[in-house]
Amino acid sequence: MGKGDLDRMEECFFIEQIASDLRQDEGFSQYPYLDTEGHLTVGYGRNLDAKGISNAEADMLLRNDIIASQHALAQVLPVSSKLGKTRYRVLINMMFNLGINGFMSFRKMRQAIFKQDFNRAADEMLDSKWAMQVGDRAIRLADMMRTGHDPRGRY
Repeated sequence: MGKGDLDRMEECFFIEQIASDLRQDEGFSQYPYLDTEGHLTVGYGRNLDAKGISNAEADMLLRNDIIASQHALAQVLPVSSKLGKTRYRVLINMMFNLGINGFMSFRKMRQAIFKQDFNRAADEMLDSKWAMQVGDRAIRLADMMRTGHDPRGRY
């Protein structure tokens, strides 16, 4: 092991010591709050007003939320993962956007999916407040549900 390797190991250990100190001193907040100076803060004292989040951090959060959406979807519509990748993506997209309570409000869509009546499922998607709110997204997702194909050429 060269000197550079030891320096990197010492640096990692040092960073972890500081992280441990800051976890103790800052405390953890799962939800954003205003700190004593009025800055929006989350996690272990992350000042969102000053730093925001990086693309890498946003991607990590996105991936975690996609996995959570997959798990929620498996609970409420177990057949979803057997519909083909495109339709499964549509349902994960909706679960991500609507949350479980919003997704559950699409009772007729879920019934149509269970019967593999994808035209009706797509119609139910479009006949909703959600479709009015998300516009082109709903049209694209309904088309993907209807056809089982992504117009952008993805599976």
